[in-house]
Amino acid sequence: MIARRKSLGFQIHRGSGHVLLRRPESSIGQAVRQTSHLNLIIVLVTFSVGAVNLAELLKGHLSGFYGSGYNSLYNEGVYYGAATQLVHGIAPYRDFVFIQPPGILLILTPFAFLGHLVHSTAVGLEVALVATKLVVTADVAIIGWLLRRRALPALVVGMVVVGCQPEMFRDSASVNIEPFLILGCLIAVALVFDGEILRRSSARWIAAGVVFGLATTTKLWGAVVVVAVCLVAARERERRWILCLIAAALTFAVVSLPFLILAPSGFIHDVITTQVGRSRAGYPSTLQRLAIVMIGVQSHARITGALAICVLLVIGAVFIITRRRGITTLEAFGLLGMAGVLATFLASPSFYAYYGAFSALFEALVLSSTIERIRPASRAVFRVQLAAAFGFFALVGLAQGVDRIVKEPTAAALSPVDAYIPVGSCVVTDSPSIPLLADRFTTNLSGCPSIVDFQGVELSDPRAYNGTWLRAIYHTSAVILTKPPGQQPEWSPSLHARFAARFPVVHRLRFGYIYETRHLE
Repeated sequence: MIARRKSLGFQIHRGSGHVLLRRPESSIGQAVRQTSHLNLIIVLVTFSVGAVNLAELLKGHLSGFYGSGYNSLYNEGVYYGAATQLVHGIAPYRDFVFIQPPGILLILTPFAFLGHLVHSTAVGLEVALVATKLVVTADVAIIGWLLRRRALPALVVGMVVVGCQPEMFRDSASVNIEPFLILGCLIAVALVFDGEILRRSSARWIAAGVVFGLATTTKLWGAVVVVAVCLVAARERERRWILCLIAAALTFAVVSLPFLILAPSGFIHDVITTQVGRSRAGYPSTLQRLAIVMIGVQSHARITGALAICVLLVIGAVFIITRRRGITTLEAFGLLGMAGVLATFLASPSFYAYYGAFSALFEALVLSSTIERIRPASRAVFRVQLAAAFGFFALVGLAQGVDRIVKEPTAAALSPVDAYIPVGSCVVTDSPSIPLLADRFTTNLSGCPSIVDFQGVELSDPRAYNGTWLRAIYHTSAVILTKPPGQQPEWSPSLHARFAARFPVVHRLRFGYIYETRHLE
């Protein structure tokens, strides 16, 4: 006689002294279909974000330049320029100021080497820009895989925040650190988490530590993610976090050690002392910072700051109302990381809008958790929630991306640089992206000042800033500026006078100014 009953979705068959557990065929088919649907959604959202990011290149930003000041492609010129210097044997921290850890420099070195092989810094930088956009796309795919066991609305929201948070969109317009930092952190987190719980594999924890160490070499903010993972592991009494921490520290040390040996005082001063001692700059308003971190919006600080506070209150209310469910390990990691990012950015003396891109990682986890915790029992309400999630995707993601593509300025052609500055001329600039994209990056020439980051020089030693410019213009034959000397508040009167005397010829261009000595006319 065979007794049959259902338990936890299985059919239990008893007979002949054996117990057989079989999942009903309908349940198996439903699970397969659900998994297929989730995978399809992950692919579609990832592809959509990648397509919108790559479509920006249609505005001519390859081999072109747009914007000025902090809105320009300044950072990518510094990072890629430093990598180009390294390819030519000019070392950061020893031969020039570089205020970031060496990770981004090493990431861009293969692209700089490509540019060296084809005799075009523009080609290498263009390939690096495309690679950065692909990295952002990979970030979206990995967060989707990490959240794949959550409800579909929670999955979509998490992916949209990582790929379409406004500052993340802006960050991917050039070669910046944050997409690479987020990629490393996401890979490491995916190694140690299996859905909402931690994995119990020592090999995975060690591998995650190595990836965390590599990520932190791009920017020290990676330490926030490492600390959050270690804290939630300690909460779960998972002692493998010690292996992860040791692996991360050793990896960071191994990558940094050659540069530390080459220039110990320069490395410590640029990477640690300068960062700790940075003066208050950027967005000093707490409301502005909160708005940028939480919703990625810079303008209308009172309105957007109040909206950011409302988002935080809603998140807190949802977690309090649903406290009987308990907090999963992945949720705890997201909350701790978000708290760490908020504390770091609000307390930091220096803050710029593009910092907000890094917060997208924890913002995605926390908002996804919030949606997951209010998952309705009613199928009709669930459909409304799902429609709202895709509406969020359409408005925050695709619509924003299309609007950005339409309104973003077309890049200015850099052919005038070719006309006014002969090949082989020593060029000094306040924005290294311009000579890089015009194939006039010449700081590797003998006798030419090896400076790629004048803003970094000012942060490193404000007293040396004007002196560095004075020495640079004495050895150069052409200067490219995005702002005229009269709009350079950091310049001293003696620097203004010396500059005007040495560079009487000026060409006003769409992207800035070219100043020449007489013999170049």
